[in-house]
Amino acid sequence: MLPLFAVAGKGVRKPIASMPGVAQLSVDNLVEEARGAWNAGVRSAILFGIPERKDAEGTSAWDPRAGLHRLQSAQGRAAGPGRRRGRVHVRVHRPWPLRPLERDARGHVAVANDRTLPLLARAAVAYAEAGADIVAPSDMMDGRVAAIRKGLDERGFTDIPS
Repeated sequence: MLPLFAVAGKGVRKPIASMPGVAQLSVDNLVEEARGAWNAGVRSAILFGIPERKDAEGTSAWDPRAGLHRLQSAQGRAAGPGRRRGRVHVRVHRPWPLRPLERDARGHVAVANDRTLPLLARAAVAYAEAGADIVAPSDMMDGRVAAIRKGLDERGFTDIPS
């Protein structure tokens, strides 16, 4: 599985020091990278979208103008006609989990897991709408996979694995 790291901009190729041969790429460069990988026989990629902006609700996760959504559409075009669902498997992960924090009764900071579930479902649907073949969270906290599955099913994406 080819790891692809998408960033905003054009003509961006920023090497990742801890991963020799791998770089953060703007969508234009990422499309070329994906096309080359496809031609070399690579049939699976995992996309990590590096958001331009972060907020407490993770709104870039479902913003159709965000880089990851543009990337997925471009990735599908790069694969060529007839090479979408069932042929090019794109598993979408976020490099930063949607985990709003809150303080419990004792003043300790805790993850507000239940508040994130509808946000994850909304993001999963946005990824499916953008053409992802597989959608999965980057962690497995309580209820996340079930919330994603329910969100996809309710929007008619019953064929998208989660």
